[in-house]
Amino acid sequence: MDKNNTLNVLRLISAVFVIIYHSCPLTGNFSSLFGILAGIGIGTFFIISGYFIIQSWFSDPTPSRFLWKRLLRLVPELAAMVIFPIFFIGPINTRLSLQEYFFDKEYFYRSIGNMAVVMILWLNFAFEFSKMI
Repeated sequence: MDKNNTLNVLRLISAVFVIIYHSCPLTGNFSSLFGILAGIGIGTFFIISGYFIIQSWFSDPTPSRFLWKRLLRLVPELAAMVIFPIFFIGPINTRLSLQEYFFDKEYFYRSIGNMAVVMILWLNFAFEFSKMI
């Protein structure tokens, strides 16, 4: 197996551990095993991802092209991860009517903030049944 493929498999496994950890507040299922796996997963994920980013820089060390490639890699994923919860998960989990859900000003501003990579720590409309809230 190619070295990069092996690292991608390790990074995928690490990302799964991170997802499991982030699901704990939503499910209320905290355990020391999740904490240990998450710690290993987060560290491994960021180390391997950092290696790939540095490798990308060394293959083309022009700042403008490097930033453009990073934007093309990250922005579509960010948009998908913000749009999917807004239009699919939120409407399923909210107690609001669809009209209230989609036309609430506070919700709209938080959604725009997420698209602008502003960290919003709570979305009560999308996760109101969560044990975290």
